[in-house]
Amino acid sequence: MRDKSRIPKVLKLVEEVWTENPDFRLGQSIVSAVRPSVPTPEIFHIEDEIIEQKLEELLLTMRKTRQQKP
Repeated sequence: MRDKSRIPKVLKLVEEVWTENPDFRLGQSIVSAVRPSVPTPEIFHIEDEIIEQKLEELLLTMRKTRQQKP
C-alpha cells in the first residue's frame, strides 16, 4: 500500500496552484502541471462540477466494493 502521508502534501499543492489561478478548472491545472505528451482535452476541459460528481460516484463504488469483501 502506498504511504497515505503523501495525500495532504499533494492536495495542499493543488490548492495553492488553484488559488493562484482560480479561473482554471481542476483538470486544466493538472494537465498544465503534468504536460502530457499526448493531448488530453477530456481532462483539460472537464468542468469542476463534473469532476465532483464523478468523484462522488467513485467513492460510492469503492465503499460498496469494500463492504462486499469478506
